[in-house]
Amino acid sequence: EFVGDPEYDAHFDLSGGEAQMAMLDACMAVARRRDLVIGSASSGLAWKADEPNARCWMRAFKEYTLGLHSSFPVPSKYFYGYLHHFLSESKYSHFGQDIGLAKTALGRDYLKWTRATFKSVMMEDLGSVEAYQARGGQRGPFKHLLPEYTKWEALVLELTSAAPPSMRSLRQTCDSWVRAITEVEAAIGISVGCAFGAILLFTASLRLACLATCNLAAIVTTLLGVFYLLSWEIGSVEAVTLTILVGCSVDYCLHITEAFIHIPTAIGIPVASSAFTTFTASVPLIFCTIQVLSKFGVLMSGTILLSALFSFAFFSALLCTFGPPALEGSKSHVDDMMYNENHL
Repeated sequence: EFVGDPEYDAHFDLSGGEAQMAMLDACMAVARRRDLVIGSASSGLAWKADEPNARCWMRAFKEYTLGLHSSFPVPSKYFYGYLHHFLSESKYSHFGQDIGLAKTALGRDYLKWTRATFKSVMMEDLGSVEAYQARGGQRGPFKHLLPEYTKWEALVLELTSAAPPSMRSLRQTCDSWVRAITEVEAAIGISVGCAFGAILLFTASLRLACLATCNLAAIVTTLLGVFYLLSWEIGSVEAVTLTILVGCSVDYCLHITEAFIHIPTAIGIPVASSAFTTFTASVPLIFCTIQVLSKFGVLMSGTILLSALFSFAFFSALLCTFGPPALEGSKSHVDDMMYNENHL
């Protein structure tokens, strides 16, 4: 799945001696953190092809250049020549997956990106998030993984502050971080709970608040089903968007609830007009080249459609069937609001 083009640091340059030493020192510093990574602190760093716990090509590159009776760090003008020869050796060819070589318009070599990989002690403890939950651990991985994420971020900040200007774009990433930080179950639950409280406050009716919350839950469930059909995973964009869209979804049914209680007048046309303008404003976002905006546009427009459909059909039926009979608004009241020949 295409998720967008990466943005590279135009100032990144590993050909200089200071930058080469900075990367090697960073690898060694991470390898020594036994509280973060699996590896041998006594040996400094395991870099071999059959070592799954840590891999840093700069250490192997240093061994390679010293084996040729050359110096390390390699002088800038010879760096790419040595690097090509290094990767052509069968012993070191597997490091090609960690080195993003490219060419300029004039055909000169340059390094767009590079990486070193380490196996975290966190995953040794958990195995995986799914396995951790299956073993009957805590409710979710967030409380366990957040301290680990904080320690990694602190280490990256420390290494970046000591790096030369050409190495200031250091980042750390892990597949578990997105799921750990964006615990959407709790976020959606809190959002729906807040919506329930707001409806209860504005309507002063527990029954109406429960009916509106059922409508809201149906919208969110349908939206999650759309995620499944589109093969979308709930990442940072989806998690943030879902919490926003819960507020958008409750708006229309809240207007209908208010009219059901107090205002025996048309509500269909204003609510439909509001849904139409919001939907129209969301559609252009779908065609953005920035994937975050494009996905937000899809989610927003889809939510507006679902909210309007559920509010006019499902929620109105709930009010007609289960609405409080003692209120000024009655079952026929909803019929008058929604289906009068002069109203929508």
